Amino acid sequence: MLFLVLEDVSERSRICGKKSFLRQDSDFLAFLAVFVRGGYGKKMKSPKKFANFAILAILRVKSLRGFLLSMPKMMNTISKKTLLAALLVVSGGIGAVTLAQVDVKSNLTNAVQNIQKVYFTPNGLPSDDEILVEAYDGLVKISGRVLLQKDGDENLLTPEAGKTFIIQGKKNIVYGKDAFLLGGKLNKASTGSVEASIVGGYDGEVQTGVQYGTLVGGSYNKLGSGVSSAVIGGSENKVKGSHSFIGGGMLTEINGDGSFGAGKNVKAASNATDRVFLWSDNYSSWYRVDGNEMRLRPVKEETFLIRSLNGIGIGTNDPQLKQGVDVNGLVQIGDQVLACGGDAQGAMRYRNGCFCNCNGATWVAMNPSAKCLNVCRQ
Repeated sequence: MLFLVLEDVSERSRICGKKSFLRQDSDFLAFLAVFVRGGYGKKMKSPKKFANFAILAILRVKSLRGFLLSMPKMMNTISKKTLLAALLVVSGGIGAVTLAQVDVKSNLTNAVQNIQKVYFTPNGLPSDDEILVEAYDGLVKISGRVLLQKDGDENLLTPEAGKTFIIQGKKNIVYGKDAFLLGGKLNKASTGSVEASIVGGYDGEVQTGVQYGTLVGGSYNKLGSGVSSAVIGGSENKVKGSHSFIGGGMLTEINGDGSFGAGKNVKAASNATDRVFLWSDNYSSWYRVDGNEMRLRPVKEETFLIRSLNGIGIGTNDPQLKQGVDVNGLVQIGDQVLACGGDAQGAMRYRNGCFCNCNGATWVAMNPSAKCLNVCRQ
């Protein structure tokens, strides 16, 4: 290896001219290579021989200042072959160094090193735990299990986490595979979760069985199972289903698929409540006769449920009808043909200029004219 270095140095020195630093001081380069490689311990057992050799090599250099000033010129002169050879010589003295696709280029600004790819690996050996940093098309790409944090953050990224990426935050823990965490505190991606994302928030958890779930902000929120569900903001909310979403609020729980929940005290606790829309007010002291807290609990799937103590306003920002609907505008009633039974009691329809009402047994005319009596019975 040493002959390869000196051969190339001599060739480059010949091209640069007789006064080249590399030509005059190739012995000094030999001294450096042997010194770093540990040759002084193998070839020169006698301290006297080593001292004589060191003095001889140092005297070959005109001055230390000349050596330092010549470094940029030397780096522009040494070829890729020589530099890589020197790196290999040095690597034997400092431990394992893994370099991949190293492209060394010279230019007029003396910026001589342009590294395209670097692998960071345990003990310098290829493994599943390696981190790849590469640059291409003006981008820097980092691949692998990566933890970026400040001193004292105390985040934990376990080996079973796969290609997980944690950026800052405090005391976050990842066991689940291929997760992404950004900030937050005391968040957790449990064993058995796959490709979860947690952004900010406090004490949130992506539990076993969750795939591609997301927690954003809030506190004490959880994803219990399912695929592609999310909780954004709020506190003590939980989704245990697929393709469902909770947006803020508090104490809201959805166990069905394809559902939405918000507000407070919502509980869709069975898979029979798939594809429901739920919104509940902040009034938590409604009680049933049996004394249990009255949470908004859907009992049918594919329903749109709203509980609002102070009313629902349409076309108004100040509804006057508590627990009712206040419409500032027009309401159009259609001519839906339904059987008038117990489920339709109180329903109303409009037909041929007549308003008809279901009394639980039959449709009756709200205007007792002969025409409407006949129309509503049809």
